[in-house]
Amino acid sequence: MAREISNNDFQLSEDLPNGNIKTVQFVTLLDLVSDGAEIEGFSTPSKEGLQISATDSISADYIQAAQKDIFLDGTPIRSFGGVENIPNTSLSLRVGKENQTIMSGVNELRQSVNVSGASIAVKNNKDPEQHKKSVTINQGIDINSIPRAVIVTLTWNSLRQTDRETGKTNAGLGINFGPHRSDEGDPNGNDTSKGGNGERNYRNSVLPRIRIKDTFGNVIQNKFFTINGRSMGRFSRDFRIDIVENIDFTNFQTASSIFPLTVEVLRDDTEFRVDPTIGNGPFDDDGELRLEEGTLRFTEFFLTSVQVVTPQIPTKTEFKNTAYIGLRYSAEQFPNIPQRKYFIRGIKVKVPTGTNNGTVPINSENGRILYPANPSFQELTTDKHWTSDPVWILYALLTEDYGLGISDLKIDKASFFAASLYCATPVKTSEIAPRYSFNGVIKTRKKALEIIREIAGMIRATLYYRNGSLKIAIDKPETVVSYLFTNANVVDGLFNYSGVNKDKKFNQVNVSYFNNEIQDKDVISVRNSIPPLKDLNQTNIQSLYTTDRKQALRFGKSILYTSNFETEVVTFECGIEAACILEPFQIIKIADRTKEAIRASGRIKTVTSSTVLVVDDSTNTNVGIAGDIFSVIDKNGGVQERTIDAVSGSTITLSSALAPEPQAGGIWAVKTGNVQHRKFRVTNIKQKDNFVFSITAIIYDDNKYDFIDREDSTNFGVGLEPTTLLDPISSPSIEQIEEQLVVVNNRAQSQIVLDFSHVNGARSYQVVYTEDEGDPIVNNVKTNQFILKNSKAAFYTFTVRSITSAFTLSSPPTTTKLDAVGLGASPNPVTNLRAEESGDNLILKFDRSTDLDVLFGGFVDVKLSLISDGTATLQDANPEKRVNGDVNEIIFNDYQSGEYFLKFLDVNLNESETAASVVVNRTIASNNLVAAQIRENTNNFAGSKVNLEYDSGIGGLRLSSAITFDSITDFDTLTVNGISTATLDLVTAGGGSGIPSEGIYTFAANDIDLGAPFRFHVEPHFKKSGFNTLGASGLWDSYTDNMDDWPNIFTGSTTVLDKSADLVFQVAKSQTATASTTFETFVNTDMIARTLSFKVLVQNQSTYENVDIEELGVNLIFRPRTERSIDYQFNSSDNVSVTNGVLTSSSSGATTVSFVKKFFTGTTAIGGSTDKFKPVISININNMQSGDYFTIANVTSSQFDVSIKNGLSFVARQFTYSAFGYGEG
Repeated sequence: MAREISNNDFQLSEDLPNGNIKTVQFVTLLDLVSDGAEIEGFSTPSKEGLQISATDSISADYIQAAQKDIFLDGTPIRSFGGVENIPNTSLSLRVGKENQTIMSGVNELRQSVNVSGASIAVKNNKDPEQHKKSVTINQGIDINSIPRAVIVTLTWNSLRQTDRETGKTNAGLGINFGPHRSDEGDPNGNDTSKGGNGERNYRNSVLPRIRIKDTFGNVIQNKFFTINGRSMGRFSRDFRIDIVENIDFTNFQTASSIFPLTVEVLRDDTEFRVDPTIGNGPFDDDGELRLEEGTLRFTEFFLTSVQVVTPQIPTKTEFKNTAYIGLRYSAEQFPNIPQRKYFIRGIKVKVPTGTNNGTVPINSENGRILYPANPSFQELTTDKHWTSDPVWILYALLTEDYGLGISDLKIDKASFFAASLYCATPVKTSEIAPRYSFNGVIKTRKKALEIIREIAGMIRATLYYRNGSLKIAIDKPETVVSYLFTNANVVDGLFNYSGVNKDKKFNQVNVSYFNNEIQDKDVISVRNSIPPLKDLNQTNIQSLYTTDRKQALRFGKSILYTSNFETEVVTFECGIEAACILEPFQIIKIADRTKEAIRASGRIKTVTSSTVLVVDDSTNTNVGIAGDIFSVIDKNGGVQERTIDAVSGSTITLSSALAPEPQAGGIWAVKTGNVQHRKFRVTNIKQKDNFVFSITAIIYDDNKYDFIDREDSTNFGVGLEPTTLLDPISSPSIEQIEEQLVVVNNRAQSQIVLDFSHVNGARSYQVVYTEDEGDPIVNNVKTNQFILKNSKAAFYTFTVRSITSAFTLSSPPTTTKLDAVGLGASPNPVTNLRAEESGDNLILKFDRSTDLDVLFGGFVDVKLSLISDGTATLQDANPEKRVNGDVNEIIFNDYQSGEYFLKFLDVNLNESETAASVVVNRTIASNNLVAAQIRENTNNFAGSKVNLEYDSGIGGLRLSSAITFDSITDFDTLTVNGISTATLDLVTAGGGSGIPSEGIYTFAANDIDLGAPFRFHVEPHFKKSGFNTLGASGLWDSYTDNMDDWPNIFTGSTTVLDKSADLVFQVAKSQTATASTTFETFVNTDMIARTLSFKVLVQNQSTYENVDIEELGVNLIFRPRTERSIDYQFNSSDNVSVTNGVLTSSSSGATTVSFVKKFFTGTTAIGGSTDKFKPVISININNMQSGDYFTIANVTSSQFDVSIKNGLSFVARQFTYSAFGYGEG
């Protein structure tokens, strides 16, 4: 099903030679631009004052201007000179209005209808009805899915006519000889007035006809078409026909009454054939063969496609508040979908009201708000406008639904207005660009608070709550001091100072930003003085949301200055009287006697008048002299400064009156030639308890802002192209770039080595690289080689510049690109694999890997299939062992017959593309006892199952498929978790869609009791294969994993996969008769236990690949063992005496001998009885006398009885024994 913009909106044409016709394919793309609010539209039309109408219609002038803002693979559709660089494109735009109309064509769905026998041509053969092609069109399921039109595609493999005499192909299909010459009208006598299409232009043309009949056989559409011309290659044409014009499509019952429909394609012109019964004569007046179809004339066509057109539901396709672009272009110009870049003016926001029809004017070139002189804030507009002002964009993110949605009643708009004034003011009066502008795209999912912090950071601002309102403060020059702190009005009289680490004092800042001129990220550098390269301490930062080089430069300079000169931080505690006045980013003064070496501040003792004050102390305090500056906090909390007129003891007379006056107990400080109060900017105010607040502030320097704004800052390199009397230096040429694998700390890693030429006069070189068009990283190197270590699989772009001794950069840089593989390439496959048997051991040998990323940090992966006839595939195998990648042989103890598959894995676990395998049929006979072959498949997998089911159709265990709605034929008969959906309001998909990622099968034959703890061997048994649940008819939407991992399933009905679910065998074992419930994983191993339970985890990695487990079980194997009395030191017992392994029999009856370790003799469940596998006992009598003999009886797993007699009497004799059996208890 495809959605595309209607051809009616995109009138495209192409000049072709006279008489030639061709098929041109077009690509239609819908690109989402913005979601959540209305945008301005394309930049160039906006600058030119062109707008989209209220009904969303777009003028030709708007489209031509917008084409300058659309870049396909970096090329604009139309240059700014007006030249159309990329012809045959069309454009439509919706800006995201609440009431916007549907883009024509987006309101339609096209769905292909099955066309059987598409390889059969549509013929006339003098009987068009007999040779017509037909397709059935069904009604749909509701009023929105009833087809309104059909699109029929007819295809000619070749459309041409060849002159027999000259061998040339005619320009068209006209005939100028014989009875069928072109000037004789319609050779078939057809009525040319039918169908409402006007006169048909015959001239021996091909005359297709498309007819639609309703369910009663009535013809409701009969359309005639004419095709003529020359097409040497394949030629196709679409014919769109509305089904009927007079049907009420608002009533489903009425509209569906004419369905199913039949679409018929006929050929009205008669072909030229030698056989007169099926065609016109192909001879000229002289009887020469001139027109035979398929030899000299090629007009045969086929019905290749029928699509039904249904309307889209308007509420789903209006895309309210969503801005999107419809772009259509010729596929001939771009074989692959091109990269698209659009120069857009984004979301509209509220701006302050003013004198321009209630709105402050906005510069159409750069989006700057043009505030009048001495403006005052009134209110914000109700309608919205485009602007680049970052403050009002930030305000929108705070208040709009697509942001935080904070009520505007909780925003201090006046503080935002003041911040906007500063941002909108140009740095120089001669400039028109604002100080700060927002020109960026928020295209990655981020938390709203993170974006708000980023925008605030770009303008060096902070947001904070004050008195229930959200306010903004910006880092800008300040002339007002908000408060005065001395040792007298801070807790304990203490100020605590701290600095920053040396490594945070940068002498170079590299700033990346998006440069619209080159449509890519660019980098500028700011450097202070000229430090030796070895002392270079640089940082890489990103100037977010800006395309202005100067703005990015100022941002870098602010970071550089702050890291070097705003490094002193002060913290102190004060009372509520000061804290209630302070706000973040305000300026305070600190008079600290520990810094000033003398007390020059204190509290006011008495206020005599507005000009005469008495201070608290003059003996130990410098109260100043006439001409010094006296600072005081007035009763409103403000700071006032006056010149001292006279000093008499503790009485200070000021040159002018204080208004308002201070109060007794208020703070004062004096500034003399030797004592200067220092300014700090408040950065944090934190309440500790009800009356004590902690204040943090950073040193304030008035010079910073002049430094940031000046382009010729003294002793600083500012990143612009320098002016120099020296000859300009060139950038080095790139000599070689290559990707290498190297070993670091015994582990492989990838690196990129860039070699470039030496440049005379170059002190060093700047190498800038980006990874997958990410942020640029700047590096300075002294040599002509740059090595990027630990490189990834990514697309890298490197630019190299020369750096002069004056630290200027060459221009332009040299550039090279590399599509790096990193450690992402698959390792080479295992080669020369062979197997050697050695007793109970199997040795797999193979050639050591030649890949470093396998040898150092990689692995060899082994899988085993128990199919040993050479027909096994990798999907039949199960993981068996994984070893380090530097080996060339692997040893298996107690190995199994089967086919072993080996792959190399690199450090990133990328596998070899193919597996090497070797078939092993065990040829060395084993003396082991296979006591039990437990098979769950013999009882149709009767154990408990989770996400698994037995499928009798395949005769195996499979993962449960989730219920899909398409598979349900009767909802009332469907049950979910045992509940009939007839009683449910909602039908779920059985807990998920596709195939589960894991299933669990617990054996029915569990709680196996061996009678006692034994050492034995367990080997898994399985036979499995994978299959695709979607089959050849699977839809693309059904595949949820990476497209690169899709199997090739679309070309046939049988799907063969190279993988299937892995089986993880687990055992719960106990040393007692009580079964354990704790399971652990095992693979073909020895264990000691009495009671056993087994289960299997089925681990699947795909939502459409399933597993068919045909056989499942385990083998319990006991190794042979011989126990000899002479090998052990026995303890004496009542019925036997032992010395050095020699036993003495009883003279009064049978002697019972206990084995040192029990033998396994079987159980009812294993072997069928407890004496199935009894050990064999041999006796050797050392001092045997004539007539002696012995008998052995009552052999069990733990003991046996021996009777030594002479005649009928028991005799005492010395003997040894040997017992051969299985298992070790």
